[in-house]
Amino acid sequence: MAELIITISGVRGIAGENLTAETAYRFGQAFGQYLNTQKSVSKKIIVGRDTRHYGPELLAGLAAGLKLEGYFVVNIGVVPTPTVQISTVKDQAAGGVIITASHNPKEWNGLKFVSGQGMFLTEKQANIFIDLYKKLVPVKDLQFTEIQDDPKQNENALGSHLHKILALIDVAAIKAKTFKVVVDPANGAGCKVTPMLLAMLGCEAIVLNAEPKGDFNRSPEPVPANIKELCSTITEQGADIGFAQDADADRLAIVDEKGQPIGEDNTLVLAVEYILKKHKGAKPLVVTNLSTTMAVEEVTRNNGGEIELTRIGEINVSEVIHNKKALIGGEGNGGVIWPAIGLGRDSLAGIALILEYLAVSGKTLSELVAALPKYYPVKDKLACNSHEQVQAYLDKFAKMQWPDKVRSINKLDGIKVIFENSSWVHLRGSNTEPIVRIIAEAKTLAVAEELVALVKKALS
Repeated sequence: MAELIITISGVRGIAGENLTAETAYRFGQAFGQYLNTQKSVSKKIIVGRDTRHYGPELLAGLAAGLKLEGYFVVNIGVVPTPTVQISTVKDQAAGGVIITASHNPKEWNGLKFVSGQGMFLTEKQANIFIDLYKKLVPVKDLQFTEIQDDPKQNENALGSHLHKILALIDVAAIKAKTFKVVVDPANGAGCKVTPMLLAMLGCEAIVLNAEPKGDFNRSPEPVPANIKELCSTITEQGADIGFAQDADADRLAIVDEKGQPIGEDNTLVLAVEYILKKHKGAKPLVVTNLSTTMAVEEVTRNNGGEIELTRIGEINVSEVIHNKKALIGGEGNGGVIWPAIGLGRDSLAGIALILEYLAVSGKTLSELVAALPKYYPVKDKLACNSHEQVQAYLDKFAKMQWPDKVRSINKLDGIKVIFENSSWVHLRGSNTEPIVRIIAEAKTLAVAEELVALVKKALS
């Protein structure tokens, strides 16, 4: 049986095989012990989940483990990941847990742990928590009591999330346009709340894969290969825009009125561009990670903002956003983090921002995207046998001679070389797989491909 994947991003495994109710019990106990080291005053833990079949069993085990350490669960049912983060802060809970495997296939599930600040655990916090988990003796054949969903808790949590978004959005401007929107929540946690949001914004919504079930009709990752039905429905129905979410509704992919996916990087680029245009006041800060498109930096500087790049991983972005009071940030996988609403990737916030941008600009989505800086990413990887091999690759990479003039070298997470012509290449060891990732980006696809080929040749 394959081992669980345990990282600072949480826990993932095959539901009912290497990730069981007993495993969740042990993680619940460890999370309770961790919170006790933090001297948490509250004993409340907010728990939500996506639509995967094994979620209720994991919830039952988790709750029993938390109870052992003096904590009780408030079950808010099937909700997006950011809803749990927002509810944790609103209800002044000690922490939160999301039962989800995000974009992974249906046989997977997982656990994501949230601090009382509404963010995922930092690397330091996660390492303490994981060490506590590893010291616990595995349990077998325990019986857990099923925890029933409470519709009122669910409605309150979703309502609070939507209220925060609507308070910051020009609802009247969006309603005046009566947009026709196609949305594909992938049979996941966005099935209920996303149509609610669109109705509140006066949109005509066509919902695909609308049934909240664990047997997803499509692969949950909202990449172009998985959202072809969305693309074709937009053109067939004459819609203005389309949105695709993953199973826990934190990531957002967008399709224009011509049925063309704009790329998950451009979800963040558009959100950053618009919120900077709206901003009045001191020079705003935008935060993203080292592997996100250079277009975010270009748009930020063009609109009077400053950019800060972080290590890879959502928590690294969230932590800097929080500590430095950034205006907005996120990741290039369709992850918009708008701290005025919450400190996690939030597809609902992204949907509202983009619809407002369409409304106030008077332009089509394809026109907005055409005006963005254009970059072409290329991603590749090399297998590694050990941490030592990763370091050997990085050492070779650091000694490479480049055909273009280097503007800067960033060693915050692996090594990223940025050239004067704004192309760049980034080499880093993966947090979740025994590989090194090679990511390059340039103003033309040919140059990006050349950079990746040059690196692979030098490292071979």
